[in-house]
Amino acid sequence: MDSFGTRTPMIAPRWYRDLDPNGRRAFRSTYAGFSMDAMNVQLYSFILPLLLTLWQLSPAAGGLLATVMLVASAAGGWLAGLASDRFGRVRVLQVAIVWMALSTLCCGLAQNFEQLLVARTLQGFGFGAEWAVGAVYMGEIASAATRGRLVGTAQSAWAIGWGLAAATSTIAVALLPPELGWRAAFFVSLPPALAIFVARRRLAESATSSPPRMSRRGIGSSRAECAATPPGAACSRSGRTAAIGRSPPGGRRCCGSSAA
Repeated sequence: MDSFGTRTPMIAPRWYRDLDPNGRRAFRSTYAGFSMDAMNVQLYSFILPLLLTLWQLSPAAGGLLATVMLVASAAGGWLAGLASDRFGRVRVLQVAIVWMALSTLCCGLAQNFEQLLVARTLQGFGFGAEWAVGAVYMGEIASAATRGRLVGTAQSAWAIGWGLAAATSTIAVALLPPELGWRAAFFVSLPPALAIFVARRRLAESATSSPPRMSRRGIGSSRAECAATPPGAACSRSGRTAAIGRSPPGGRRCCGSSAA
């Protein structure tokens, strides 16, 4: 039993035991999301030789399918970072895992090179969003003393995803005809992605993920409080000094400032 009143196995590392319940859920869902992302992205490298034969693609075309994903992932990480500052890390991570699952499904349903190119581009946006925002979220829920270990452990999910991609593609191609096996490999991550999405609906934002903003109601209330404050006294709302209002007769402002 830890300080939060939850049971944690003693074999768990110290940095994990120090997390609050939301932090533990966040780590588990992020690690699972990173693993699924790595698996979905790496599947292509394992089915590429088969795809070159089935679709009679040139090596250049195969390389382009890999390149567009990487370029899109850079853009996806940048855009998702902007969105997470505005809408919150958890919301963006929920969208990212659904986006990644659907774009991977589109890869398996593609009927030609052009369709697969579009699907891989969309997949790149989702991969970049998941990895960038997930890493930031991990850094925010961890304490300064354990942040490096937590984020580093989360990054190790890439190796798990690579292993899952190797196993999934091998089994799918071995059990099914080649023209169906490579497609089936892209469908495997759909159930786990749904489970991760549901788990993320229970997550709370980190304390530092979104700066507090004063609402219109709060500004109006501050103005009213300022107007009702005797001249020469400082008025405040929620710990913030309000310097709003007209100078009363005598040239004095509330909040302790005087007019020239």
